[in-house]
Amino acid sequence: MMGSEGRLKDMDEDFRESLKDYITARVGSAGQHVRRDQHGKLLTGTQLAAKIKNLSDVMKKHRSGFSSPCQVPSLPLT
Repeated sequence: MMGSEGRLKDMDEDFRESLKDYITARVGSAGQHVRRDQHGKLLTGTQLAAKIKNLSDVMKKHRSGFSSPCQVPSLPLT
């Protein structure tokens, strides 16, 4: 990128092409990243975000003493 604004016109051609390829690949694979609730029902992005926020709030409230996300046991997103 040549400029500091992040505008397409400030980016060189190779970067724009790489960015286009990256975005196309991400959008094309979106269907592979479907999330379901504990009953197998599809979740919308809004519902998934609410579940993640709820889990975060519970974890903040209960101060589990984990120093890393890798130490957290698997918890259902209910």
